Amino acid sequence: MKIQPVKGTRDFYPPQMAIRNFIIDGWKAASLRNGFEEYDGPIFEYLKMFQLKSGDEIVEQLFSLQDRGGRELAIRPEITPTLARMVNQQINSLAKPIKWFSVPRLCRAERPQKGRLREFFQWNIDIIGAGDSRADAEVIFATVDYLRTVGLTPEDIKIKISSRKLLTAALRNFGIRTDDLNPLYTLLDKKSKLPSDTFEKLLKEQIGDENIVKKVLEFMSTEDINDVAKLVEGNFLDNDIEELNDVIVCLDQMGVGNYCV
Repeated sequence: MKIQPVKGTRDFYPPQMAIRNFIIDGWKAASLRNGFEEYDGPIFEYLKMFQLKSGDEIVEQLFSLQDRGGRELAIRPEITPTLARMVNQQINSLAKPIKWFSVPRLCRAERPQKGRLREFFQWNIDIIGAGDSRADAEVIFATVDYLRTVGLTPEDIKIKISSRKLLTAALRNFGIRTDDLNPLYTLLDKKSKLPSDTFEKLLKEQIGDENIVKKVLEFMSTEDINDVAKLVEGNFLDNDIEELNDVIVCLDQMGVGNYCV
């Protein structure tokens, strides 16, 4: 009987392992060059930790189990909750800002499809305890630093810069209730992966109000940050727009602005 690997996973024979190491070694080198320190955590955590971050619906998207003591555990689908737990445990003793990176092996109980496996590696770079826009620019710069080392130019790749704070403020201004934001974020994140008519149909089903749907579609299609303020009432987005502009200015000063849009 020939046993196949579990669907959505991969075997790394020596040639594939060499490619994997080349990519991950490049991620680590770029992180270290830019002053980030490596960390890692356990491959499983208490299920409750992921529920607190993402809600009960996350249970369907991860592999969960019970240990012999009856405690609910989950194989990590992401490492951000682990990072938050680790920092919180030593919050008073860690020097700020915290600049950490990790390349964890992660698992998600999703239907395997092209480009989305159940088991995968992910490069994570985080800066904690720095309140200015330069921290965001540093993370983006480290990413571009790696891309340049493997020969990718601004003609090959573009990094799309966005702001969750700005998006949240705009959606609230359009009339979206706070309780409806998280499921809407999930849909908006899928915009580039869906046909435009499918995306618009799902948006109408989720929001309901045609006027709000029109505003959201217009906001999502706006590429010039200077045009964003024209789509909302009042000037309360000024600070969020200024923060995003500061990031763009920093990236220009760092010499990688041509990689970003």
